[in-house]
Formats: sequence, structure tokens, C-alpha cells
Amino acid sequence: MRAATRLQITGDFDLKQRYKVTISPELKGDRGYGVQSESRWGATFRPKESCLIFPSRQVFARARQELRFAFFQVNTPQVTWKLARIPAEKLSAVTARVKEFEKDARDPVTGKVVIDPRTGFAKEFQTELLVEAFQLPVASSGTFEATSNDTETRRDVRCSPAEASAKAGVPPANEAFAGPYLFEASATLPDGRIVGNRSIICVNDYLLTQKRTPTKVIMRLAKMSDASSVAGVTIRALTEENIELARAVTDKERHRRISEG
Repeated sequence: MRAATRLQITGDFDLKQRYKVTISPELKGDRGYGVQSESRWGATFRPKESCLIFPSRQVFARARQELRFAFFQVNTPQVTWKLARIPAEKLSAVTARVKEFEKDARDPVTGKVVIDPRTGFAKEFQTELLVEAFQLPVASSGTFEATSNDTETRRDVRCSPAEASAKAGVPPANEAFAGPYLFEASATLPDGRIVGNRSIICVNDYLLTQKRTPTKVIMRLAKMSDASSVAGVTIRALTEENIELARAVTDKERHRRISEG
């Protein structure tokens, strides 16, 4: 059985021109084999698919007065982004759906991946926007202008609680961002398809360390800035389904036993 062969060609190609590719028998693969006779192919280079490239599905950041986030925008109309707080009771459900932009569309009857006739590749799954679907409280929002010509344009987002309060028409907030947030960006293509991406941003200024013994688990809470201990803070142990297993408050020694074997 002959293994599949892959040939990668790079260059400054004209997207409007069809090229002829001739493969000579003198061209050898990694194992030293070539084709038996000259082979000719046609090639057309398509523009990059419209997309928004995020650094990760989950981002961890320290609590501060200004929250920063960066992503790349490629061949899309105007992009709208929203930063929304995720209430604790919705965190599990939002987390379970945050990767939907990575899924392929599947036929509901056969279960097979649907091929996009435009590209010949798997069609992307059309997800709904989670900020609206879960009715998450929006802390900040904004837009970026359209991009084209296959340029990967970096977009930098900076927002603060004070700016969020001003947009909402409420008194300025003095506290820093803290807790879990959903950052979601999207753009609607001319054919009505939605292209987008999302990340859960976990903002905190605390560190948790644990010590296990045969009979108990001891948690220590400390500030991320200087590692100093913190007292009087409630700590909860939760399952992935957001079911509470145990709860405790850090004591004067800045640690707490939250479970027993």
C-alpha cells in the first residue's frame, strides 16, 4: 500500500490566476522515491478564510484596574466584541460550550461531517453567541473595522470598570476586574454566516495551595502580588457540574481544612 504524499508550495501567488504545476520524476520524497513519469496538476490559491484568532480558550490574568486582551482579525467585516461577567451558576454550562467554534458541522441524519462546497473542506459548525444565549451581564464592549487582503491584523482590547460603568450609565466602579469573564468577538459575513471566537478569562489576585494528608485537605489562600496570606475569605470545593462539595472560611492562620477523608 502506497503512503499518501504531501507537497507544500510557498510563494507570492496571485489569487486570481490558475497555475500549472509540473512534478518531474527527478523530484524525490523523504525515502528517495519519485513518480514514474512526469505529472501535471492545476492549482488555484484561495484567500484566507475569514476568522478571528484567539490565544487560548482559557486565559488567566491578575486582578487589576485595566483588563487587556489581544487577538488577530483576518478577512472579516466589522467585528463586535463583548466582555461579560459569568455568574457562578452559569460557569459550568458556558465552559462546556466555549469550544463550539472549533466544531465541524455534521449531518443530523448520518452524523457525517458536512463538506463546504465553497472550499472542499469540512463546513464549520454555526454556533450561537453565548453572551446573548446565556444573558450574561456585559461589562464592556466595542467594535473593530473590517479587514481584507489576507492581512492578519492584531487587535488590542483594553477596558476598565470605570469605562464599563460609563457605558452603562451608572456611577464609576472603583474595584478591579475579578472573577470569570467571557470575551466573545464575532462578525457577520455577507452570506449571513457568523465568524467568531471566544475565551474565558479568569481574573484573580489569589493563589491557592493545598496540602493533603490521609484524612484531610488543607488549603492556603495567598495574594498573587506578594504571596501574603489572606483571612476571612470563603473557599468552596465544586464539581465540574458546579455542585458544591464543601465550604469553609480562611481562619486567622490563613488556611482552612475544607474536606475530610
